[in-house]
Amino acid sequence: MIGSRYENPKLFGPTALKKIFPLVPPCNKVTMSSETDTPAPNIVTWPSDEEARKAFEEYCVAVGKVCHAWNYFHEKLGLLFARLVPGDAQTAFTTWYSQFRDVVQRDKLRKAVNAVSSWPNSTAKDDVVWLLDRADELAEDRNNAIHAPCCLYIVGRGDGGSVMGPSFFNGNPRAQNLKGKRIIAEFEWCEQYTECLTRFVMQIEPAYAFYDKYPWPQRPEVLPRV
Repeated sequence: MIGSRYENPKLFGPTALKKIFPLVPPCNKVTMSSETDTPAPNIVTWPSDEEARKAFEEYCVAVGKVCHAWNYFHEKLGLLFARLVPGDAQTAFTTWYSQFRDVVQRDKLRKAVNAVSSWPNSTAKDDVVWLLDRADELAEDRNNAIHAPCCLYIVGRGDGGSVMGPSFFNGNPRAQNLKGKRIIAEFEWCEQYTECLTRFVMQIEPAYAFYDKYPWPQRPEVLPRV
């Protein structure tokens, strides 16, 4: 499995391992034999192919869910953009898709928001701006999930198993951002928070277009990290 190569924490010493998984004791901790007062042998058990594949697939699924949630979120942002800008929807969508970078798309939506002169209520514009601000912040976490190189660490979990973690040893900035984090939990948080924002924009769009039929939604709470 390309990208699921082993990284033995013993190669980097206990200090490096503590930086990756601060709650997990280093696998190369030296113990002393009571009879000889000599270091006991440190035996690293390599995972089976099935165990390695399971850890790798768990990682791939988590990354894939982040990708899907982020893409779907921006489709809904595009629909809101088409509602806000003057003219027909097809022209609006052509403008939206003329740039593939999501940060540029969000900037287009922000400009469209600022150009709207009439909103359903006094807080509506601020709510959309709040949504875009949260999206810009979350984009950093999404980019970490998508672009950070990761690898399989041996004895990286509390139960002694193997786990995927950030491969930051060459100084990759995205991997450095994930150092010390449980990446599966981190990616699941990113996916769930993205879905939370998606539901919000899906409520905003009809409430703006048909304000006499749909109430304006309340802002969702910022999803705390686990």
